This record gives sequence, structure tokens and C-alpha cells, in this order.
Amino acid sequence: MKVRALLSPLLQLLVLLLLWLVLFQGTSFGEMDGADEQNKVRIHIGELQHDIKVQLDKIEEKNEAESQILNQLDEINRKVSRQKAKTTVLQRRLADQEKLLHDLKEKIDQAEEKRSRLQGHLLKRLRSFYMMGRVGMLNVTFSKKELPELMLFSDAFANLAAYDRNVVLQYRDAMNELEQALLSRELEKSLLEELVQQAEEEEQVLFVLRAEQQQLLKAIKQEKNIYQLAVDEMRKAEQELYDDLMRLRIEEKLDKEQGLLLGKGHLSSPVTGTVLYRFGDIIQTGVRKGDTIQGITVAIESGTTVHAVYKGKVVLADYKRGYGNAVIIDHGGKYFTITARLDEIFVHKGDRVEQDQEIGSSGDVATLYEPGVYFEIRHGRTPLDPLEWLQID
Repeated sequence: MKVRALLSPLLQLLVLLLLWLVLFQGTSFGEMDGADEQNKVRIHIGELQHDIKVQLDKIEEKNEAESQILNQLDEINRKVSRQKAKTTVLQRRLADQEKLLHDLKEKIDQAEEKRSRLQGHLLKRLRSFYMMGRVGMLNVTFSKKELPELMLFSDAFANLAAYDRNVVLQYRDAMNELEQALLSRELEKSLLEELVQQAEEEEQVLFVLRAEQQQLLKAIKQEKNIYQLAVDEMRKAEQELYDDLMRLRIEEKLDKEQGLLLGKGHLSSPVTGTVLYRFGDIIQTGVRKGDTIQGITVAIESGTTVHAVYKGKVVLADYKRGYGNAVIIDHGGKYFTITARLDEIFVHKGDRVEQDQEIGSSGDVATLYEPGVYFEIRHGRTPLDPLEWLQID
């Protein structure tokens, strides 16, 4: 059936929509350079615009199909109305015919009753006529009445017999007419019953056809709603991608101009711990006794994970003399962060990192010679006080 035929493309569309949501909604641009991010967004916008056009074309096709079905439903409804009117007329004629048959049967019953009465009356007359017999010598000889009187009586009885014969003949003719009329009406009734049955069957066919068209229309509306939902979701995603593109352009511009300055005072600490040395403190012990601290040192527990305080590009992820294992990140705007004394490094030179992304871990080995994780912020070659930039618990 046509309704089943619609289910296959509908399921395909649902699968396509789910795949699209997975592929597009789950896309992360954080691991790409700004230019790569913008190019990727532009490609996705182009793909979305193409997909939107495809879905709009499908919606237009469904609109045309819906219009055709609505026209067919209108024609079916008109046929149903005509068929109902035809059935009503036939049923009315059939009812009239049944009334005529009922009247004819009543007339026949009345005629039968009249015939019964007439038959009794005729039997009495015939018995009398038989008892009297013919007017002959014996009747004249032995009758108390004279011959003229007997002759008059005989003639009168003969006239009555003739009258009765005519009545019987008229009754027979009337009965034949009634029976013929009854037969004709019954035949006409039978024909009308067949016509009524045929009209009702045609009406049922129209009802079934209308139900099928209505079901098909419902399926088309559902499919069109799915297409429209896909268009709405794609347009929403398109707008989000446009917003992302604008955001990326703004961020790219701000990163070039300001970089880490955008997060000043709101950056989370690279590690959780207690600050041992602050910016500008003089080291009192160890091999660097007397040196001025250009960053901060945070006491940590073994196995503590270290995070990037802001997004940027890794420019060094290796051992650096005087720092140990270190990660240097370029945050744009000539701002850099240095995170040192790491046991393990999780990133590589050239990687793009996001704010709070894990970049390494620190432990006992890394802090063997100097305690804690070391962290610096620099603008060009100038060291800055990290505590003015970080939120330290």
C-alpha cells in the first residue's frame, strides 16, 4: 500500500537526521587552528545550506502530493454525497413499494374474505335450486303453486344464478388483476433491493477509498513534518555555525590583540594546592638561594594533574634547563604561560589546547630538588604576577 511505501524514505530521513546530528552537533573545533576552524565552519555551513535545499525540495514535493490527495478527497466526498443521495432515493422508493405491497395484500385478504362469504351464499342458493329442481310435469302436478307462479319463480332463480355467475367472474378478474399487480410489485421490490444493495456497496467502496486517502494524507503530513523538523534543526545549526564563525573571527582578532588578557582575574589555577612562593619572593634555600621568583610555586600531592589555564598553542613540551619537564603555551597577544617541574607531559609541540585541558602531571621525582609545581605568565619577555590572573582557592 502507498502508506507502507512512505515508511522507507521516512526511516531513511530519520537515520540521516540522526547521523547529521552526530556528525555536526558533536563537532569540536577546539583542536584546530583559528583559520582551520573557520574553514571547517564555512564547509559545514555550505553543506547545511545544500541539505536545507534538499529538504525544502522534499517539502515542496509533499505539498504537491498533499494537494493532489486533498483534491482526490474532495472528489471522493462529492461522490459519497451523490451516492448517499442515490441510496436515500432508492431506499425511499423501496419503502413506498413495500407499502404498496402491504396495501395489495390487504386488498387480496379482503377479496378472499369476500369470496368466502360469497361462496357460502352461493352454496345456499345452489342447494335451494337443487331442491326445487327443474319445472316439469311432476313439479306442476304435485306443487301447491300454480304453473305461472312456478314459472316466475324459476325465471327469478335463473336470473339470480346468472347474477351470481357474473359476480364470480368479476371476482376472478379482480383477483387476477390483484395477483398480477402483486407479482409486478414484488418484482419491482426485488429490483429495488438489488439497487439499494449495490448503492450501499458502492458507498462502502468510497468509504474505504476515502479512509485510504486520509491515511495516506496523514502519512504525507507526518513525513513533511519530519522534513520541516530537519530544516528547522539545520537552520538552527546553520545559525549556530554562523555565530561560531563570527565568534571565531572575533576570538581570533582578540587573541591576536589581547590573548591571555581576556581571562585576567578569572583563570583557574593550573594545579590544586598551597602557594609556597609568590611572585617577587626571594628564594631562601637550595641551589637557587637568593634568586627572585618570577612566577609562583604551588605545593602539590604526588600524582597531581596539571591543566592549561587558557587556550592556546603548545610551543614547547620537553625538558628545559633550569625548569625540568616544562610546557610553554602561546596564548596570543604575545602572552605565554610556563608550567614546569612535571613528571609527565601529555601534550606535544604544535598541539592546540583548551582552557583547563590536562597537559601533564607532577610528583615526587619532578619536585626532588625544588618543591611544588612552578608556573609563570609572561608578556613577551616581561614576567607578570600570576596571582593577579588566577583564581586561587
